[in-house]
Amino acid sequence: MSWFKLLTVVALAAPLAVSAQPGPKTNTPAKQTVPKATAATSSTADAMIAAPDINWTRPDPSAPYSLAKLWGDFHKGQAGVLQRLPGGFKGPAHAHTSDYRAVVISGTWVHVVTKTGKGKGVKLGPGSYYTQRANELHADECVSAEPCVFFRFTESE
Repeated sequence: MSWFKLLTVVALAAPLAVSAQPGPKTNTPAKQTVPKATAATSSTADAMIAAPDINWTRPDPSAPYSLAKLWGDFHKGQAGVLQRLPGGFKGPAHAHTSDYRAVVISGTWVHVVTKTGKGKGVKLGPGSYYTQRANELHADECVSAEPCVFFRFTESE
């Protein structure tokens, strides 16, 4: 995937920063329920998903975060996903089996590589970019009161 295409996906996902927040109550009629859009099967498939139609799911009911698969399967290879965590979330040190790149869409995120301390004290706001190597312990925290949403591109498993 080209960087231009990756940045285009992130730019188009920016409205999630707004849709992730509860809006003011209005007296407008309720929106009709429509089926949620499904993720594309590849990064090159034609797909357009409006922010309100993104299908957010929790990997299990106790998970504090939700995911929105845009394409691919990050457990098997190249994939693009959105991840949303509540404000104040603080995760334990953990590792992933593949490299990934991420762009923060909303909230303020802190990502620290456990072994080196790289990223400690660095607050990543909307538009910020970071990378993570496979099998490298790191810890993440959403230091804002608002939820943190970011786009994650996984190259391969």
